Amino acid sequence: MKENIAEAIAFHVEGSLKDNDPVPDVFKGEYELEFKLSVEALLNTYSDILTKTAYTGLPISM
Repeated sequence: MKENIAEAIAFHVEGSLKDNDPVPDVFKGEYELEFKLSVEALLNTYSDILTKTAYTGLPISM
């Protein structure tokens, strides 16, 4: 999954540069991606969509 994301970003940046579209400065040179693949990161990402009330009542099966 990480490799696919990295490839997709590189493909997008390359295409944007060819089309003279704006590219954030961070992607104009060498960069390193940092992945935070955890439940906490997922919930923080969607915190503006899901409230704690919405997911605290969800059943958890293991």
